[in-house]
Amino acid sequence: MGPAEELADTQRCQLIDELANLVDNTPVNSATWACLWFGDIERIRELVHVLKLNKDVEDIVHTSVTSYLRSDSATNMLKAWAMLYDPETSENLDHKGDDKEDDTKFKEATSRKRRRDASRSRSPSKIPRLTCGNMSDTLAQEETENILLPDINTGSTTKATSSSDDDCEETAERLCCERDQKACLLTGFREPLEIGYICPFSFDQHKETDNLFWKTQHFFWSKERVNAWKQEVLGPNGTQVCSNSVCFVNLALSLWENARFALRPLALSEDRKRLTVEFHWLPAHAYRRSRLINTRPDAFPINLSSYIVGGKDAAMLFDIHTKSELRSGDKLTFLTSDPDGHPLPSMELLQMQWILNRVLALSGVAEPRYK
Repeated sequence: MGPAEELADTQRCQLIDELANLVDNTPVNSATWACLWFGDIERIRELVHVLKLNKDVEDIVHTSVTSYLRSDSATNMLKAWAMLYDPETSENLDHKGDDKEDDTKFKEATSRKRRRDASRSRSPSKIPRLTCGNMSDTLAQEETENILLPDINTGSTTKATSSSDDDCEETAERLCCERDQKACLLTGFREPLEIGYICPFSFDQHKETDNLFWKTQHFFWSKERVNAWKQEVLGPNGTQVCSNSVCFVNLALSLWENARFALRPLALSEDRKRLTVEFHWLPAHAYRRSRLINTRPDAFPINLSSYIVGGKDAAMLFDIHTKSELRSGDKLTFLTSDPDGHPLPSMELLQMQWILNRVLALSGVAEPRYK
């Protein structure tokens, strides 16, 4: 099983082709493009459905969906995941890719779109209200808005008070070190160790970032999936829990946070004492401001023994016991003797990491920030 089988799915390719046609092949940034290619297929099907359903008010629905697809919402969501997003100073990423080929492909479609939208004002991150004259149009409006920005509340998510944050952090780190026996889960190294968080440690501290993150996720992933992730993150102690923590050697942690590799969760034993994951190096991509939605991503390489940039080895990780390099497809086992007091990393959070790190890698949003 490869690291990105979604990209080769025939049904996904057909639906994305259909979506591209329905929005007149509008160009999007590479973050939105990557989210669509790794998003839940039922969400793409719903977007296609709502565009077809509202064909009598095509211009308004077209503007709603297209505006969201062309906005920076997906970019900012991924920057929040990579701890690069600051709502006060957030700016678009620099254009790093060569978009000449895609520019040629969508030049004519963009020209048509510009002429049609010349008299409209556009608010990229807002869904305009549809003005409907009869009951069937009203129902179409309600279904459209439910598809685009559905309610994803999961009930009460009371967070620990700020006065207890330091205590929660200290407890989580202590429990994590005890569970992992003060050794890197990937390499077995005992120095220099750091505590990493599957979901960024400060993720639940900023309401604006939090709202942006979950709302944008629900545009691309199912309500059930997003709610499961959200429930894990917004528990009583937020992200400051042992099940959100891992012991990694510092290089591995930096590589992980920059989406140089991802861990696919495979199985948790019935007694919750053994967790199996699969390690995969991820390819390097440049961020692009303009991509056609239906541009096929290249397949992710398999059997890699390093992170590769420009065809050359850029980083490697080694198992200290076997003296062998970590390779894509290697299966790793995480253990705990106390699943209640020292729980293993959350399967739900690891699944979120598996999806978002691959999206982050494909999008090119992640930026080097090694110390």
